[in-house]
Amino acid sequence: MKPDPKQTHYKTLDIPTGSSPSEIIQAYREASELYQNANMAACSFFSDSERKEILARLEEAYLTLINPKSRSLYDQSLMEMGILKEEDRYHDHSKRLMPIYDIKRKKTNYPWLSKIPVTDKSGTSEYPLIQDTLQQDRLTGQDLKNIRTTLGLTLAQIFLQTRIATGILAAIEDDRFDLLPPAVYLKNFLKLYAQCLKIDGDSVVLAYMKHMNGDN
Repeated sequence: MKPDPKQTHYKTLDIPTGSSPSEIIQAYREASELYQNANMAACSFFSDSERKEILARLEEAYLTLINPKSRSLYDQSLMEMGILKEEDRYHDHSKRLMPIYDIKRKKTNYPWLSKIPVTDKSGTSEYPLIQDTLQQDRLTGQDLKNIRTTLGLTLAQIFLQTRIATGILAAIEDDRFDLLPPAVYLKNFLKLYAQCLKIDGDSVVLAYMKHMNGDN
């Protein structure tokens, strides 16, 4: 799908095309907060369906631009359409590859980003839909996404807690098995993802891997 010249991902997040990853994260956080259920201003001017559509566009823009590979492809398409010039693209001069996951790296503190609520595993018991979902012997990426959104968590929050690249998290939720890492790494990612949702990691691993492998 070609980018819309009138509404690129950069315009959606209201940022320059040369914005850094940290600027993208901050813009996404600030923009999405405006259209959450608790924001009275947004509720006054937009219907629920309109706000959901806006939030979906914001998340699509964020997931595309925060991932170096998808951003590069997106920028290339903008350049081919004459919307973006090479000199206006973001260039990372650090020359340092960022690992998909680094368990020993110290977590960065972003005071402006809502933190994941500190609750015990029983916290999900108040959501019958989540409990029904967890009773299944298979869990799809959409099931996990439904649990995450029910709890009011964003992929950005999961990333900041686990340091798992948002591209990998999105691939898990979209069942893009071709984009997922080897099983030994994927299982660890699923456990960390489940911990953020306050659900049993081992059960999630078994159910998701069964779905992915097509086991009977």
